[in-house]
Amino acid sequence: MLPSEAQLVQRFGIARTTVRRGLGLLADEGWVYAVPQRGWFVSDPLPPAPQTEAAAPSA
Repeated sequence: MLPSEAQLVQRFGIARTTVRRGLGLLADEGWVYAVPQRGWFVSDPLPPAPQTEAAAPSA
């Protein structure tokens, strides 16, 4: 479970809108999910790591 939105606002000194936007982005990427009346939780399992292009083999 993540800290509440209010705790994140106080801890980092940012606006609640910013906290909600950040949590929404994390949810869109599959890192966290919200449970109404319970809070935010880290996803299990976590989403796969982004794929990076492999370097081209040298000739």
